[in-house]
Amino acid sequence: MVSDFVQYFDIVEYAKFNKVYYPSIFTEIYQMARKEKFRREDKINKSDLWNNRLAFIHTGAVMGRIRLSNSQWERHLLMDQEIFYCGKLPIANFKRVEEEWIALKPTEITSISLSYLIETLSDQDPGGQKIMQLIGEKFEKASTFYHRLAQTRNLEEKITYMLNYNPRYRWIMKKYLAELMGVNPYSLSRAMSKWADTYLQ
Repeated sequence: MVSDFVQYFDIVEYAKFNKVYYPSIFTEIYQMARKEKFRREDKINKSDLWNNRLAFIHTGAVMGRIRLSNSQWERHLLMDQEIFYCGKLPIANFKRVEEEWIALKPTEITSISLSYLIETLSDQDPGGQKIMQLIGEKFEKASTFYHRLAQTRNLEEKITYMLNYNPRYRWIMKKYLAELMGVNPYSLSRAMSKWADTYLQ
């Protein structure tokens, strides 16, 4: 279980690194955030309270199954110390029609209403431009990775690309990695064993 101090520290460091930290009102904003714990396979956005929320993952991992307005589905796999947005606002010129976020392992998250955040930051970040830009950049990064992974046909090359992108994905259960890659879990398990024999000797 992550302590209040660690949760606070995590978000401060993330905000500083991404140049969206405003110390004069940070404590006020943090006090309005909601802290939640999820078990593996729990649906995160199971209630309307999760509409239009910005979330920070302290520990664990989540997968977003997202259908965009062009009817295209994407899978976004995110791990600790990353953010994700859940809601219908257009992000990076993409509008979501449907989405489901699930925990892939025991996961602790702090989330806040994006509307409240933008309103509270109106003096420091008019219109929430910096916040929205950050959300858009993270969405585009996950989207680009997903599509490049999908376009990589050879399974060995998929594994190499995935682990170069984020070596910590090796800690995710293979059934979720298989869903991300769009392959059979048993085929992936065999391919990863072969990959390890080839590249980890």
